[in-house]
Formats: sequence, structure tokens, C-alpha cells
Amino acid sequence: MEEKVQNLGEVTQKKFDSLMVSFLLSEPFFSSIMSHVRKVKTEDLPTAGVTVKDGAINLYWNPEFAAKLTRKTFFGLMKHECYHLIFKHVTARKQDPHILWNIATDLAINSIIPADELPEGGLIPGEPLLIKDSSHMTEEMIERSKKMSDLIESFPKMKSSEWYMEMLLQDPEIEEAAKEI
Repeated sequence: MEEKVQNLGEVTQKKFDSLMVSFLLSEPFFSSIMSHVRKVKTEDLPTAGVTVKDGAINLYWNPEFAAKLTRKTFFGLMKHECYHLIFKHVTARKQDPHILWNIATDLAINSIIPADELPEGGLIPGEPLLIKDSSHMTEEMIERSKKMSDLIESFPKMKSSEWYMEMLLQDPEIEEAAKEI
């Protein structure tokens, strides 16, 4: 029998904290990492992200984005953000341009997390980009997004962030396209 998948609905601070406790109990490997991370609710980011600033590790999460997730994809998102820290994507290995490095690191991370655990719209090597609404995009923007989608779809899984970055940097138009995804 297929399990009914239900989105989390409104994610208040209390609900977020409860989800984090569940995540930490069910994923002990990640609990040692997340226990050192300051969790910051924000609407300034469309999804979630981690940074290290002034020696502090911060996880920023958007409550509107979190509300669209299931418990499973919320846990996948938390794993994703932990992997950025584990692989030192935001510290020692950080590269520029930032937008391409973020794509490259997402591709590397999303290669190792099962796709059904990832939020919709995540970048996965070997799969086309999901563009829900292109009504606000010009023809040129759509063309660049298609080019980026084709490139990501051509990538194999299980490569390093540096490998994906090198592939992204081979085409100067890709950085422009990256701004549109």
C-alpha cells in the first residue's frame, strides 16, 4: 500500500525544533554536526543554506519553503546542508564564482542522497532542471536555462564538486544561465 505523502504545512519555530529533534534522533551521524549549528529562520533566502561566519556555523531556513516539504524531504534537506559542512564547501574548498560553486557542490551532494529524499527542484546530475514557471522569462533566459539543463543532464553522478565546477567553467555562458535557475 502506498503511503500518503503530506507536506509539513506551516513551519513555526516550535515545529522546526521538533523536526530537528526527530532528525537528530533518526540520523545520529548528522546529529554531531547539527548540534554545533545555529539555526536561523529567515525569509531572505528562498530555500535553506549554511555559512560559516566569524567562526560560527549558521543554518538559514525559509519557513515558507520548509512548509512545502514532507518529513522525508526535510530530512534530506538537512542531510544536504550537513554535507556542505562535512565536505568544507563553505570554508576551505570554497571557490568563485560563488553561484557556479554552489551549483557544483549541490550536484556532488545530490549524487549521494537518494532523489526521493530531496526537495523538488534540487539539482541532480543526469536529470534535467525543473522549471515550474517560465512566464517571467525572456526567450534568451529560457534558452540559457535549457542549455544549463542539458549540461546538468549530461553529467554523471558521483563526481567531486571540483569536477562539476571545472565542467561548468568550460562554457562562459553558463554563469549567466546559473543566475536564472
